[in-house]
Amino acid sequence: MSLVHIADMAEATAVAIGRWPSRQALIIADDEPARWRDVFAFVAAIAGAAPPQPGGRLGLPSYRVSNRRTCETLSWAPIYANYRIGLAR
Repeated sequence: MSLVHIADMAEATAVAIGRWPSRQALIIADDEPARWRDVFAFVAAIAGAAPPQPGGRLGLPSYRVSNRRTCETLSWAPIYANYRIGLAR
């Protein structure tokens, strides 16, 4: 999954409107896709809590995405390169 920061999503969308005349979709994502368990463990750590116990229901299959084409096409890069930077802020 990608927890792209709302500020990065807005900026990339605005840039795309001005520079992307194609109807082809662009993926707006952060630079580092993450697993839910990693995100929850990070949130627990910054909150001073123990990490969640492993287990539970199986999640959705992985749908890895890349923002490479968006970054190259629009000369854009996310300010918050990954969820840790955005959540820590």
